[in-house]
Amino acid sequence: RCVLIVENDPVNQKILTGIFQKLAVRHNFVQTRQDALTALSNPIYNAVLIDCDRTDLDCYELVKTIRETETRPGQHLPVLFASADVLDESRMRYAKAGVDALLAKPYVFSDVSETMREILQKTV
Repeated sequence: RCVLIVENDPVNQKILTGIFQKLAVRHNFVQTRQDALTALSNPIYNAVLIDCDRTDLDCYELVKTIRETETRPGQHLPVLFASADVLDESRMRYAKAGVDALLAKPYVFSDVSETMREILQKTV
């Protein structure tokens, strides 16, 4: 299992590295939309986690592009957003955009662990 993480904050990268190591889940970080799309052209990824609180990245456009590349029947890459905004109306907006799950920030091991296990179970 391998997750692509679109995150540019070094502190969050360190926190996520610790969490994913404890979960025994391989992961790679990228910082830009283009880097994410290039990385996702490699079929090793089982999910993508995107920090959607960034002002320098249009997360919705990234999800739209990911969904447009899913051309085969049944093809679906789980997309998770990480955000401090976890209100119900935001969750509905994320889901409408094609996001499969939401992780609250700041990251908490138990929340990330539970969500990742649920998501990755579906991809096996």
